[in-house]
Amino acid sequence: MRGRTDGAAAACSTPSLAAVPVTGIEDRQRCHGEVARGFERVREVFEQNFDRYDDIGAAVSVYHHGNLVVDLWGGISDPRTGARWRPDTLQVIYSATKGAVATCAHLLAQQGRLDLDAPVADYWPEFGAAGKAHIPVRWLLSHQAGLPVLYRRATLEEIIAWAPVVTELAAQRPCWTPGTLSGYHAFTYGWLVGEVVRRVAGREVGTYFAEEIATPLGLDFWLGLPESELSRVSWTTEPEAMRGPAIPLDAIHRPWRKALTAYADPDSLTTRALFPTAGERVDLNRADLLTAQIPAMNGVCTARALARFYAALVGDVDGYRILTPATLATATAEQANGLDEVLRLPNRQALGFVLSHPGLSWCSPSTFGHGGARRDARLRRPGDRYRVRLRDEPPAWHEPESPCVLAGAGRPHRCERGLIPARHSSRRPTVPTGRRSGAVRLRRRAGRRPRGGSRRSSR
Repeated sequence: MRGRTDGAAAACSTPSLAAVPVTGIEDRQRCHGEVARGFERVREVFEQNFDRYDDIGAAVSVYHHGNLVVDLWGGISDPRTGARWRPDTLQVIYSATKGAVATCAHLLAQQGRLDLDAPVADYWPEFGAAGKAHIPVRWLLSHQAGLPVLYRRATLEEIIAWAPVVTELAAQRPCWTPGTLSGYHAFTYGWLVGEVVRRVAGREVGTYFAEEIATPLGLDFWLGLPESELSRVSWTTEPEAMRGPAIPLDAIHRPWRKALTAYADPDSLTTRALFPTAGERVDLNRADLLTAQIPAMNGVCTARALARFYAALVGDVDGYRILTPATLATATAEQANGLDEVLRLPNRQALGFVLSHPGLSWCSPSTFGHGGARRDARLRRPGDRYRVRLRDEPPAWHEPESPCVLAGAGRPHRCERGLIPARHSSRRPTVPTGRRSGAVRLRRRAGRRPRGGSRRSSR
């Protein structure tokens, strides 16, 4: 089992907006769905993604105090066929999957079955080889284990099979002294944490997520997609910018040059971590890669499901909450802060979540979450309140008096502007100059550079 049963999906995949007054959207408009009264501005900004920023297809959902108040979708889900985006269209969320995998580990800890301070080898004896016997579980979650690469690049068949890559990782010597540094485990994160979950729970991480989290919440969200759901997945297009001419290094903002030099070196730790395969790349339009267990990268869900998942992570949703406040506090406590050994950029890690730091100029000190290649899932905690947002570009501000959960596919980050109260309407959103503007991430989705977007590179 790698996902919920069809019965669960049919029963629970469409939460009701009946708890709040709603305004419908006419079919003649470019987007469809419903918004609660007071959230109409979100719809207006969402429509601008298509009218002004050349978006292809997108969806956005917002939870407010546990209620679904925005549920919008629009555009094209498959440019090859012209198929329209539907309310149940699924989207690959790339590294935002890591938040779900980390939550599985934290739920096992909450259940008393996993000790984050115990050696990984207590649960996975083979992992103790090559000087790794003392590495605790928490260092896997915080990217401090020193295992961001496979010494021998894997084939796609080995990645799909699971056992070859986890066997390889168990035998490897760390790239640095574990616990002393943190470096983004782009692909290996899912295999390392996922194997611990499998050993403790006696089930694949996708199965555990389905049975313990997705099914109780009624989520269209899988780590390893059932073949029956493949027809619902939107097609990810390669951006035109990736096929265009290279940008001269001296034209890149100085803090990015060292990082981009590492990205351009095929033998660097950065490149080996981000591209772990020999030959063919990991193309998540392929059915066999979507149905496999690649839990650092191939999560698939709807915008509605992702919003509902994070709403239940930080609070009660229809009588169900995933993590207790104490467990959530543990999950979001800082573990590492400084230059990421893989990304070559500032980073600040919790146990499976990224925390705010100066390089994330759009985040408040209490922001936490996890980014992805094409979207971003973030939690915001103003005081004792929480937000979650999925985006590709920094918002201009945050409004602590309006705690919301927002998630989507495409470019829902702009929809945050519709959540700002009218009294802030005179404050114009800006993209910070010389910082991570997210312009490249936007191009990945639409294949074009948005008007006014930065030319600087971004992951």
